[in-house]
Amino acid sequence: MDNYYIKTNRTFTSIRRNAWIFTVLVAIGGLWIPKLGLLVILIMLGLTTTSFFTGRYWCGNFCPHGSLFDRITLPISFNRKIPKFLKSKYMAIGFFIFFMFNFSRKLIKAFNTWGSYDFLDRLGLVFVTTYLMVLIVGGLFAILINPRTWCQF
Repeated sequence: MDNYYIKTNRTFTSIRRNAWIFTVLVAIGGLWIPKLGLLVILIMLGLTTTSFFTGRYWCGNFCPHGSLFDRITLPISFNRKIPKFLKSKYMAIGFFIFFMFNFSRKLIKAFNTWGSYDFLDRLGLVFVTTYLMVLIVGGLFAILINPRTWCQF
């Protein structure tokens, strides 16, 4: 399959141009400083709040993952058309169930340490490992298929 999308010089605001640093900082740096993962809660709140009022405006203008995939992987991406099965509702629902099951399981384990010295580290590590998974899986999709393949979920 040939390249489907033309790689262009996209316009980046300063936030969009540099937001990818946050993703790498949390995903990699959080392995040594797990409390960095707690910053993801702010991202989740921002995403949820803006999506109620502006739809997917967050995705194209503020999202750290979108910034990473557009800014870093676009030049090396195969830039193919995203396969229909990755865009299907069944795939999205299946992925959501899998993701929420694992995320909930990790949260429950973290909350078992409530009141202990390690609680914030354990809670932060839940978000760090989630960000690391997105960095790895989304990065592979971005290179092998299209920079915004991850965004289909």
